[in-house]
Amino acid sequence: MQGTPALAKIPATILFAVPAAAFAAAAAFFQSGLARERKTALEAIDNTYSSNVPAETRAAVAMLGGLRGVASEFLRLHASRLQREGEFASLAQLSMWLVQLDPHSPETWSMAAWNLSYNLSASCDDPADKWRWVVAGMKLLRDDALEVNPREPKIYYELVWLFLNKVNGTLDETGAYYNSSWRKTVSAAMEGDGPESLKMDPALMRDIDSKYGKLDWTDPVSSAIYWGEAGMRACAPSAMRTELRKSLCLCLFAKIRAEPRYADKALEVAEREYAAEPSPVHGDAIRVLRDFIAGGYAPLKDE
Repeated sequence: MQGTPALAKIPATILFAVPAAAFAAAAAFFQSGLARERKTALEAIDNTYSSNVPAETRAAVAMLGGLRGVASEFLRLHASRLQREGEFASLAQLSMWLVQLDPHSPETWSMAAWNLSYNLSASCDDPADKWRWVVAGMKLLRDDALEVNPREPKIYYELVWLFLNKVNGTLDETGAYYNSSWRKTVSAAMEGDGPESLKMDPALMRDIDSKYGKLDWTDPVSSAIYWGEAGMRACAPSAMRTELRKSLCLCLFAKIRAEPRYADKALEVAEREYAAEPSPVHGDAIRVLRDFIAGGYAPLKDE
């Protein structure tokens, strides 16, 4: 799994998943002016795919022509069946085909990453094997999904939740291993190739340190804050961006629970951002933080 780009060439076997009726249409497509039809299809793909989608993927999908939607829908139905039956390994391969067919669908990326980081990791017994699947899902979102969807808030949201919920170690009995493994990964990156090897921008990290107070960047919650901030800056206002804002507030509260010293800075930020862009999310955060500080930094309660 690791080392294999998600947006590699679509396997030829995908064609055999399309019903027989679709093959009849495919034959007509290929037999009638192949060069002209392929050029038209490639132009259509170029108009719907971003320039970040690899050329080989655009060309492979173009060869399906009008069957692209048929193939995608068929595979989605098959994926739902595999999900219900717990066939997570087969679902992982199928998901890779789906993201190639529709690389600008955040739901497809989310399903693929969730299956790797949650379902397949849970199917393993050894903590190291579990961690490899968690990382595979993380890289799918961070390295592949964001490459072709840099302004899609759901991808950032999924990354935030993965770090806060899974890697931070609050979800299952292997959580402490995940937390420790990520801290080692970040430490090695900082001592070696730098945070860029983790797809993190040093300039944004410095800005976040200035905004909230210097973070421990080996802490998974800090990575969650990073991707929340990155998404808020990259994405246009939308319902999903509001959900991303909520997840960022949850990250800050998690950080404050562990280290109350961040509360004052977080309140300043919340008040400033509420003045610039009023929202119930910031209004609730301001209320909780004011009560927390006024109460002498008594432990925050879940609401």
